[in-house]
Amino acid sequence: MRLFFSRKKLQRLLSAGLAASLIPFSAAPVLAYADSDTGNLGQTGSETSGILRGIINVTEILSSTRAGDALSLFSGGRIAIASLNTIKATKGVRVGTGGLEADPAVLAARDGLELEVKTSLLEAGARSFRLRNGTVITTDMFAMAFTTVTTFVFPKDAVSILQDLGTVAQQVSDSSTGELLVASSAPVPIAQRLNPESPADAIQILYNTFNDAFSVSGIDPEIAQTNAKNLVLSLSGVKDWFATDEEIDVIPVNKTTKLMEPILKDIPKLRLALGNNPTANDYLLILHTMTVIDTILTPLQVINDLT
Repeated sequence: MRLFFSRKKLQRLLSAGLAASLIPFSAAPVLAYADSDTGNLGQTGSETSGILRGIINVTEILSSTRAGDALSLFSGGRIAIASLNTIKATKGVRVGTGGLEADPAVLAARDGLELEVKTSLLEAGARSFRLRNGTVITTDMFAMAFTTVTTFVFPKDAVSILQDLGTVAQQVSDSSTGELLVASSAPVPIAQRLNPESPADAIQILYNTFNDAFSVSGIDPEIAQTNAKNLVLSLSGVKDWFATDEEIDVIPVNKTTKLMEPILKDIPKLRLALGNNPTANDYLLILHTMTVIDTILTPLQVINDLT
């Protein structure tokens, strides 16, 4: 089955020069790297914890300029605004208030983020797609997984979960014989029932989607796996960009930049795959992956512009 999608969207995708627009990210860091990942931009010692640019400021700039920018071909600007609002709510939670999972403001922001992710994807033509391990992922599942990682999963937890995912080989169906093969080069767990509200299952959904998207775009399997891991870690790390609800911290922003740089180099391959009349399922894999890439890069560019 071939995909029929908006000619206008395809023309925007292929002519807007998304990869070219993002080349500065791969050519130079978004923020000047400190020598040891422990310093601050333009500073020595530890006089400050970060750049004095607030999360509200970044969100306001996104709202006024980036959400409709050509960089946001996949509605990443809109989702980024909802993500930052969720992060702002989490930064307002203090020890003793019942934690993130019980705070009404966090739950409301989380629900708003989930709705924005789902709405944006549906507007782009998203629907259920199938992973190479045979698992069917619905738009609701992906939106919930995205929200779970953005709101509740921190990089250290994501690293631990990703390490666990690397212990089981993915099952791949050979369409010519109908037999199940074990692809040891793509370690991914096999699960019949996934709960996107579970951090482990949420990361499994995202990692598998990203890995499959890079793979169907012709990217080397090992690089595809690395890109998928880096993208999961980047999404979980956005909340760490903000030292408080008022300050941006250079160190985690730089870490995200380093994680995203190899991914940016493969964006042309993703775009080429989209331009080569992919199957509906391949298109959906790439759509969901590019949406997440866009969601991270859009505020990263805003922070770059602020410094």
